[in-house]
Amino acid sequence: MNSCSINTEAPRWKETNEWRARIINFLDARLDHSFVTRFNDPTGIPVNVDCRNADAEHNLLYHLQYATNFRLEEFSKEPNF
Repeated sequence: MNSCSINTEAPRWKETNEWRARIINFLDARLDHSFVTRFNDPTGIPVNVDCRNADAEHNLLYHLQYATNFRLEEFSKEPNF
């Protein structure tokens, strides 16, 4: 996430999608499919979070990464996580 405003580098979509796939597999295998459903639900995730000086595509990637971390942090606060 710290390279989100380096517009000269291609956004790291592949790595981010692979990371999210590993998270989804973990949630589904170790917890419950309801966590996968909630993980993919954008409800409650701030939409006005951007990476300063990033172009539009880098901001889309940043927002996806932010949403991923936001949801994981939310899960980590739950007693059954």
